[in-house]
Amino acid sequence: MGQYKVGQLSKVMGVTSHTIKHYEKFNLVAPVKDQENNYRYYDMRQFNRILESKIYRNIGFPLKDISEIMNECDNEAFKVKLVEHKKKLKREIELLQQQYELASAFYKESQEIDEKMGQWFVQPCPKMLFYRQTENDEVMMEESIDHVVSSFMEQIPKALPTLFIDGSSFSSNRLSYSWGIAKEYSEEDKGIEDYCEVIESFRGFVSYIRVKIPYIGKGHRLLEIIKEKYKEFSTGDIPRAYLLQYKMLNENSEEYHYFKVLIPLE
Repeated sequence: MGQYKVGQLSKVMGVTSHTIKHYEKFNLVAPVKDQENNYRYYDMRQFNRILESKIYRNIGFPLKDISEIMNECDNEAFKVKLVEHKKKLKREIELLQQQYELASAFYKESQEIDEKMGQWFVQPCPKMLFYRQTENDEVMMEESIDHVVSSFMEQIPKALPTLFIDGSSFSSNRLSYSWGIAKEYSEEDKGIEDYCEVIESFRGFVSYIRVKIPYIGKGHRLLEIIKEKYKEFSTGDIPRAYLLQYKMLNENSEEYHYFKVLIPLE
C-alpha cells in the first residue's frame, strides 16, 4: 500500500496541507509516523476519508458532526443525523428569506429617502410604538428596559432608532429630546405596548433630512433645519417631532445621519 507525504496528498486531493492537518484534529484522517525519519505518511485509506469528509462538508455538516458520522455512526444513526441536518438547513433558509425580504424593504426605503431628500409631504402615518431610552443625555434605566429593548432589537430594521423632540424646543430654540426606538404597531407587540408610548395613527407632515453630526451639541441647527422645512407648509407651531434614523454614513470623512421627520398635525 502506497504512502504519501502531506504535500503529495494535498496536491492529489486538491485541499491544502492546513486543511488536512485540521482534519486530523477531528480524527478524519490519521497519518502514520515513520519511526526512522519521523516523517508522517498517509495511505490510500486516507484519500478515501478525505473524499468522504468533503461530501459531508459540502452538504454543510460541521467537522465535529462529520467526525461522529465517520467514526461512531451506524446507518440508522447516520439517517437520524441527516434528517436533523435537513431541518437545520430549512430553518436557515427561512431565516435567509426573512433577511432578504427585510433587505429589499430597507433598500426600497433607502431609495425613497434619496429621491425625496429635502421634500415634504402631508400623509397618513400609522400607529406606532415609541420606547424612550434616554431623557436628553441621561439613560433611563427602567425595569422594563431589557424585555422591551430585546423585543425591539429583534425587529430591526422594522424598528428604528428614533429621536423625539418636544414642541417647546422649537419655540425656545433649546433642544429637549429623547432617544429611543420606534416601530409601526403590529399584533405581535401586544406583550410590550404597555411599556411604550403608543402613538395613535395621525395625519402628519413628513420630510427627509440629512444632518451632519454632532447635531445634539448643535441642537439649535437641527431645530432650524426642521423649522425651515416646516415653514414651507405652515407658519403654525410644531407640536412635536419624531425623527426616524434610517442611515448613518461617512461622507468625505464626515458622518451624516439620514432622518425621516414625522410631525403630527394637531
